[in-house]
Amino acid sequence: MSVIIRDEHKKALLTSWRAVFDGRSAKEVEVNACKKGLMLAREWERKKAILESDCLTLITSLNMDGSQKSALWYLVQEVKEIGSELAEVIFRSAKRERNRVAHELAWFGKRSCHTVMHVQ
Repeated sequence: MSVIIRDEHKKALLTSWRAVFDGRSAKEVEVNACKKGLMLAREWERKKAILESDCLTLITSLNMDGSQKSALWYLVQEVKEIGSELAEVIFRSAKRERNRVAHELAWFGKRSCHTVMHVQ
């Protein structure tokens, strides 16, 4: 799992990655990464945030009104609640190729089996 917080000029301000051993599905790992990312954004910057994920079904769930219940409904609601503490949050789909750095950090976390946070 990896998180990158960037400024409005797309400069990385904070990166974090860790191995995930308890995820039951890729979507569960992704929703937990989104949760962690918004928690870090809430702690470091309370400005407008754009949360991007390559998991289209997750982004769709985050943008829905909550009437659709899924196995991860409660985690999705937690992400939305944390996002509501920021000035604004936009949930947007992004192709994996568009954010290669996050993908590589996630693989690094998986291989290294430890947690790292780097502040620029």
